[in-house]
Amino acid sequence: MNTNTEEEISCRICRDETGPLVNPCMCAGSIAYVHNPCLEKWVQTRNSTMCEVCKVEYCRASSELRPINEWRAPTPLSSSIDDTIDFYCTILWVVFMIRTVYVTITSGLGAVPLMVGQVLGNGTVYLLWWTSFWLNFLYYGIISILLAERWLTLNTRFVFTNRLNELNHSINASLSPRLKTARAHSMTKSLSNLVKIQ
Repeated sequence: MNTNTEEEISCRICRDETGPLVNPCMCAGSIAYVHNPCLEKWVQTRNSTMCEVCKVEYCRASSELRPINEWRAPTPLSSSIDDTIDFYCTILWVVFMIRTVYVTITSGLGAVPLMVGQVLGNGTVYLLWWTSFWLNFLYYGIISILLAERWLTLNTRFVFTNRLNELNHSINASLSPRLKTARAHSMTKSLSNLVKIQ
């Protein structure tokens, strides 16, 4: 009778037991290990390098931007209709802002307010237009940052490593100066004893 109850180690995402596996976060048990390619795809899908279970950042050996010929185009934050609409509206907003900045640089700071005033007048509609402008500036500015972060994640090559190895490395690095000092002190003491004996 086989009394071996040890659980087979498998990837938490694809459940395959073959190939090199890493334990990049604080999760344990059947969800502790994962393939690098599986986790990279998962991170790019979720647009987050934090484990959704243990809430710890995945331990990375390296991360670098992919070559230009492998870059992917920006995409909406999700497949929902709202995010898709926001995505295309943000593109239009960025084009509008580029045009606004260009006019401001070439014609001066007062050019844009003057153009808006000529079209809308200087009354309530004018004030409402500028209020809407700044609210949209804040909203689409935030969306632009989120889209840029997602684009960077999609076009970054991640290599994950075992968190335990990284912790051991950090511990050894912090202990090294102390160990060197203790070793030097021990050698000095040994030499002093030898001199006394002679």
